[in-house]
Amino acid sequence: MNRVPKESKLDEKDKMISEIMMQLKDKYVCNHYNHKHCFVKDGHHLFLSNVSFSMWAQDIFKNNTDFKTPPNYAIFSMLHSVKPTSYNSNNKNSLTIPNVIQNFTIEVPSMKEFLEELDRKYGANKFTCYLQKFEEEEIRINQLFKLSDAEYNLIGISKISIRQTLRDESKKFE
Repeated sequence: MNRVPKESKLDEKDKMISEIMMQLKDKYVCNHYNHKHCFVKDGHHLFLSNVSFSMWAQDIFKNNTDFKTPPNYAIFSMLHSVKPTSYNSNNKNSLTIPNVIQNFTIEVPSMKEFLEELDRKYGANKFTCYLQKFEEEEIRINQLFKLSDAEYNLIGISKISIRQTLRDESKKFE
């Protein structure tokens, strides 16, 4: 059973909160951490999860805060933030994950390399045929799993198996 509510089942409050969440996500994309979401204060990066975006959006809806000031919950404490080390432009295709394993990095391939690998795995020209569309729309690998069916339709991908493979394979680079 799909636990994501259909848009028609959302009331006006939920629609507004969802819109606020999308605006927050657009505003707090972090260029330093490979387009993850961060709130940055005094050079420290606080990673933002879907839960934190939801809490923030609800507080904005209730007029308890705004888009520039996170709400006053423990999850938003800057004690949980990290101060990035110097940024090397040669590392822009690496995602460093700050956790117990400090030196673990995931190499993010180019869109072309990603699609070529999928072609090798699932069949010739099943995925590389969409490269031009992805480039025109400036879609990054870590965005593929977030695209809705309607957005996939806009770029000409109507096959469910292709969409699902792109979502599943791109999640590895989240």
